[in-house]
Amino acid sequence: TFAEDATNEICAELKGPPDLIIGNYSDGNLVASLIAHKLGITQCNIAHALEKTKYPDSDIYWKDFEE
Repeated sequence: TFAEDATNEICAELKGPPDLIIGNYSDGNLVASLIAHKLGITQCNIAHALEKTKYPDSDIYWKDFEE
């Protein structure tokens, strides 16, 4: 699976398991969770998108609150 392949690549690149893994948004958090569980390491979740929202009109009132 992708998570298993990523785990192997990460450990090879770092020459061992990391101390911490960070997942971003839903898919990244799922993979980070699987990796953290397999390696027994700490996981951090970022539960929001870092880019502009992808949903139309979800920021319709945003400018009203800008200073």
